[in-house]
Amino acid sequence: MLNDNHFHGQIPSQLFELKSIRVLDLSDNTIEGDLSAEVGKLVNLESLYLGGNFLLGKIPQEIGSLSKLREFSLQNNHFFGGIPSSIRNLKKLEILDLAVNSFSTQIPNFIGKLSSMTALDLSKNQFTGPIPSSMQNLSKLELLHLHENMLNGEIPTGEIPEWLSTQKDMYWLDLSKNKLEGKFPDFLAKGKLEILFLSENNLNVLVPSRLFESVDILIFDLSWNNLTGELPENIAKPKGSDLSYNNFSGKIPTNFPKGFRFLYLGGNKFCGNLPWNLTKLVNLKLLDIHENNITGYLHDTLPQIQTLEALVLRNNSLKGYIPSSISNLSSLRVLDLSHNNLTRIIPQEIAKYDF
Repeated sequence: MLNDNHFHGQIPSQLFELKSIRVLDLSDNTIEGDLSAEVGKLVNLESLYLGGNFLLGKIPQEIGSLSKLREFSLQNNHFFGGIPSSIRNLKKLEILDLAVNSFSTQIPNFIGKLSSMTALDLSKNQFTGPIPSSMQNLSKLELLHLHENMLNGEIPTGEIPEWLSTQKDMYWLDLSKNKLEGKFPDFLAKGKLEILFLSENNLNVLVPSRLFESVDILIFDLSWNNLTGELPENIAKPKGSDLSYNNFSGKIPTNFPKGFRFLYLGGNKFCGNLPWNLTKLVNLKLLDIHENNITGYLHDTLPQIQTLEALVLRNNSLKGYIPSSISNLSSLRVLDLSHNNLTRIIPQEIAKYDF
């Protein structure tokens, strides 16, 4: 392994003569140039890590000769073009990481032939078109990152529900920052996902209540969509959620799990008072409810949470004053109460904070 050094220049051609080598790790250097077709000579290679360099060009078709390859990473380089068709020959491939490059064209259907795949990361590229339905064949998939591409169309409601139902090990799905549209698919709330990111798309209509009642999902980010409706009174298990910049309305739920760590609800249409029992969230670190229509008296509802590091309530309709009990927020680093209707003097206790 030669990773995380300061090697520069091109990959030496002599390396491609090491036909018995099983692991080649040149990641996190400053290597440049293209990936030579001679890489196909490394027929015993099981792991190839070239991420974090300045490599460019297209992936050579000869990569398909590495029939023993299990892990292949080119993340954070300057590769472009498409995924070569010869990759379908890598039947043992378990991890494919092509994130943070300039790959374009559509995600090819043959990606579904890589039946040993457990992790697929194509994020932060320029892939276009729909998510191929052939992915339903990746029954061992645990992690799927497709965020920050140019994928479009509706999240499929035909093939993908069946595909997700077969993904017994999938725990992380990230489709954020694409151009997906349509209603929030109910099937996503029925799976075994633990982490779900769908932010910055064009999803609309209601979010199924089952999502909030799921005992499996730990973190979900649905921010910057056009989702509507009210949240259920009880939120089941998540440790954190980001629902900011949608069109949610109604009152903020009163029952969150005690393990909740962050809650983003800014830029919606929530109304009513701050829930009185937020103080029970003893692990909460961030509470952001800015740009809503939250009312009531701050001095009666200010949550007393010692772990709270950021409290953002700006652009609401809060009345009353900042109570001296704000000193109980011993971990506070960010406080934004601007653009409300608060009165009286600013309490001396605020002076102890190093904002």
